Amino acid sequence: MLKCHIKKIIAKSLEGAGAVFLALIFFLLFLIVLYALFPSGTSFRALVSNKMSSLSTDMTDAKWRQLLLASGENESNLAADRKLTAVATRIHNSLKRKPLDAIIWQAASEGALLYDRDAVQTASKSSAVIRFGEGGSLQMEEKTLVIIRRLEADPFLHDKRSFMVLMEGELRCKLPVSNQKSVYTNIATPSAKVRVLALNQDQDGIEYKVAVNADKSSTISVYKGSLKVSAKGEDVILQSNQWTRVMLNQAPSSLKPLPDSIKIKAPEDSKIYYDRGRPPHIKFFWHRKPVATGYHFILARDPLFSDIVTEERILDTTFAQSGLKKGIYFWRVSALIDDCEGYFSETRRFQIRQDHGQPTLTAGFPPDVIYYRKVPPKVLFAWKRLPGAKGYHFELARDPVFTQIVKDKRIVKTKYIENGLEEGTYYWRVSALEDGDEGHFSRARKFQVVQDQKPPLLEVQFPIDNQGTGNYIIKGKTEPGANVFLGGHPVRISNTGEFQYTVKLKPGKNVIAVAAVDEANNVSSSSKIVNTK
Repeated sequence: MLKCHIKKIIAKSLEGAGAVFLALIFFLLFLIVLYALFPSGTSFRALVSNKMSSLSTDMTDAKWRQLLLASGENESNLAADRKLTAVATRIHNSLKRKPLDAIIWQAASEGALLYDRDAVQTASKSSAVIRFGEGGSLQMEEKTLVIIRRLEADPFLHDKRSFMVLMEGELRCKLPVSNQKSVYTNIATPSAKVRVLALNQDQDGIEYKVAVNADKSSTISVYKGSLKVSAKGEDVILQSNQWTRVMLNQAPSSLKPLPDSIKIKAPEDSKIYYDRGRPPHIKFFWHRKPVATGYHFILARDPLFSDIVTEERILDTTFAQSGLKKGIYFWRVSALIDDCEGYFSETRRFQIRQDHGQPTLTAGFPPDVIYYRKVPPKVLFAWKRLPGAKGYHFELARDPVFTQIVKDKRIVKTKYIENGLEEGTYYWRVSALEDGDEGHFSRARKFQVVQDQKPPLLEVQFPIDNQGTGNYIIKGKTEPGANVFLGGHPVRISNTGEFQYTVKLKPGKNVIAVAAVDEANNVSSSSKIVNTK
C-alpha cells in the first residue's frame, strides 16, 4: 500500500516537473520572439542625456514619460490625444516605428502615418524620408533613431515650432519658409541642442545635417540657411557653408567652412554599359580634395537616392562596382573632413542594357545606289533575325554620325520599307531590343539615291545590207547596269557594258531592234532593216 502511494507521488511529481519544463520552453520561445521584434542599439535615455540612467528595451510608459519630460514635454500634455504629425515616405529596406503607448516596435511601410511622440528607427543599410505637413522633411540615414514631434503654432510669437529628439545616427533635414511665418525646429543630441530658425530672408529654406558620432559627440553642418547650436551654456550661429563639432560635456568648437563639392571625372553622364552574359565592371573616378580625409560615395536606382544600391565611405578617389543588373543608376560623391561632410557633387546617371549582339544587315537590301527617273522609289531595308530580340530599332540618317535623322522606328519584323526618299546619300543601322533594353547598333551602311533622266548609252554594230543568210553576231555597248533587249529577248552584258547576240538572218527583209533600259527606267533604242540575198 505504501509502495503504491509512493509511486503515485513520484508520478505526479514527474508530471509537475514536465509541465514546468514545457512552460519554461514556451517562455523562452516567447522571449526570443520579443527580442526579434525589438531593435537593438543604445538605450533611449542614455542617448538623450549622459546623466540619465540606461533604459531597458521594454520602454514602459513610465520611462517614455521620463524621456519626454527630459526633452521638454509638459506633464499636462502627456495625457492629451496624440495628433497626426508626419508621413513616412521613400523607405529603403527597413523602417520601424513605436507609438508612445506601444510595447513592441512595428514595421512601417511607405505612406505610414506618424503621430506626435512616435519613435522611428532605420536598420542597417536602410534609410527613410519623414515629411511634415508644412513641407519640411528629414532624411534618416542607416541606424538612426528619432522621436517625432508635432509642428505647432505659437499664438504669441506667430510662428511654428517642431521638436525632434535625435537619439543616434544621422539626419539630413530640409525646412522651408511657409506662409511668411518663421519656423522653429529643435533637435537634441547627447552633447548639444540644435535650434533651427527659418526666417523670411531664407527664401530657399534651410538644409542641414546633424550626426551623432561613436564617441557621443555631435557634428552639425549647414548647407543652406542658418541655425543656432547650444551646449554647456554657450551658443554659436552657423551660417550656410559652415560646420561645428560638439564634444560631450563641452561647448561648441570653432566654426569651419564645409568642403567644396567634388568634381567628377568618369564615367561621363548618361553613359551606356552592356551586359553580354556577364554584368559590366564599372569604375568611378573623381578629383582629389587636398583637405579631405575621405569620401562618401552613393549609388542608387533613383535620382532622389532613396533606393540605395551601394553607400560607402572610402579613402581613395576611385570606386569599382560589379554585379549590377540591367537598369538606370545614379551616383554622386562628397568630401569628408573627419566627421564633417561637404556638398555632394553633381548627380550623374548611367544605364546597363542587355546586349544580344549586333544585327547583321542583309547585303543588297538596299543596294549601294538606287536610281529613279521621276517618282522616288520604295526602298527595302532587311537584316537577319537575332535570337532573343523582341524588336529592333531602325535609324536612317543623312550623315554617318546620325545627327540628321530621317527616320527613327521601333519595329518587330526584320525588314522595313521607306517611301519618297529624295536624291542624296543616306546611312542606316539597326539594333536589337528586349524589354526596353537596347543592344549595340550594327555597323552603319551607306547608300545613294540618284535621280537619272538621261537615256543610257547604246551603240550597236548592225549587219550590212545584201548580207548573206545565216547566223550573224551583233555586237554593242551600253552603260554598266543597264538591261539590253534584242527582238524582245534579254541579252547578257559584261561589267563594262559590252554585249553580243547571235541572230539568224532570213532571206529578204530582217528587222533588228535593240533596246537598253537603265536602272532609272530610261530607255535608249536602235533598229535597222537588213536585206539579205
